[in-house]
Amino acid sequence: MKVLQEFYRFKLVETETIVGKREYIKHPGAVSIIALNDQNEILIERNLRVGIDKILVELPSGLVEENEERLITAKRELLEETGYVANKWDELYTFYNSAGILDETTTIFLARNLAFVGKNLDKEEKSTQISQEFISEEALFQLIMSGEEEIDAKVPMAALGLSKVLVRR
Repeated sequence: MKVLQEFYRFKLVETETIVGKREYIKHPGAVSIIALNDQNEILIERNLRVGIDKILVELPSGLVEENEERLITAKRELLEETGYVANKWDELYTFYNSAGILDETTTIFLARNLAFVGKNLDKEEKSTQISQEFISEEALFQLIMSGEEEIDAKVPMAALGLSKVLVRR
């Protein structure tokens, strides 16, 4: 693997494959959190995403820092973005985001028994976070399927895992 360009958090690399040389983005990985309140409502966010200049419906999410365990990332991101901590955590599954161009994986966590302790948004988050609210599972699926708002891809992926968890109850 040859590093072609190094950025703050990512690397553009070239590797030799069975079909020849390929470039892809080396990514540290990410987490996304399904934060459920006591009424089994899901915490969603609306964030302005500069790369597409649109507001996306998202779940609390973030990049894994170097040498950081994903559960630690999830706990950090939930607190920083939402002001909540959770007493119960479950790792649901991990998936590839776009394996044709990058090696990023996202791990979905379920966070329950929430307590609000205060937000700690960084400068970038303060400028891009529009709103947060808790919505029902039914409202989440309606939001995904209606097409009325732009949805981050991690939301339907997480909703699949959530439906499996809630069915088991």
